[in-house]
Amino acid sequence: MYKTFTAIALSASLAACSTFPGVNKYAKPENLLFQNNTIDTYKIHVQRDEKLCADDQTKDQKCATKLYIDDFKAGDFYINNSADFYLKEGEYQFKVKNCTTNCENYSVSYCVNEKSILNNLLLTIDNNGKPIILNNDGTIINNCPIRDNALKNVTNPIEPSLDNINLAADSLFKFNGGELTDLLPAGKSSLNELATKLNNQYARIDMIKLTGHTDRLGSEQYNQQLALQRAQTVKNYLMNQGIAADKLSFASAGETQPVTNGCFDVQDRNALKACLQADRRVDVQILGIKKP
Repeated sequence: MYKTFTAIALSASLAACSTFPGVNKYAKPENLLFQNNTIDTYKIHVQRDEKLCADDQTKDQKCATKLYIDDFKAGDFYINNSADFYLKEGEYQFKVKNCTTNCENYSVSYCVNEKSILNNLLLTIDNNGKPIILNNDGTIINNCPIRDNALKNVTNPIEPSLDNINLAADSLFKFNGGELTDLLPAGKSSLNELATKLNNQYARIDMIKLTGHTDRLGSEQYNQQLALQRAQTVKNYLMNQGIAADKLSFASAGETQPVTNGCFDVQDRNALKACLQADRRVDVQILGIKKP
């Protein structure tokens, strides 16, 4: 059965790495995908129950239930977390994984259609502590029709793939610039090449996620805003080159996802900026199907 995906990947989960006073980091799921609600999608509600993994405590959970939809990681769920996913009609493989010392897996075929919203999904564990997916009434999922044997001979559909492209911010923008007027000639050339690739090399594009990054120099607030502005400018530029607006999204990771080690041993200011160059970038994630 042919399937299409509607997904938006969220930017880096800083909250998973640091806890702020008074904030419960287990209050909601993390790293959610498939959040784009369009006219041709169906909402699937997913809830994890209150059962804890062995040795976990409510305030110290090491065993998040990881949900995958067709091998795309769709979210990390702690107890009593819930989220809505938006999927187009088709058959999907839903898989959950609990990892502490060892990983326990469970997967089930799930058909998304107008009937699937009636039996939303429950993430839980069985009596042996292994993860399992049930209908929200506790029954086993069995909503996909039995296929005719003739369908076994049908050619498998081409699955979308996720491509990652890194654009160096120093080549895109003037120093400390993020507006359209701050784009350098080399930056415009790079974005024109990207737009040509998107228009000519893909048979279908489901999602393009743009994430801005900075180095550690400057305040956290300034870096967050600069990275966001640059990602938004790249989005607007690609739209002007014919890329559909509903396929594009943008976000900022600020200084939180460096690819260097921080270059703390470099004292000279110019040498430090050069050392941190790789951290200043716009990451492009493309989910789609390339032309043969």
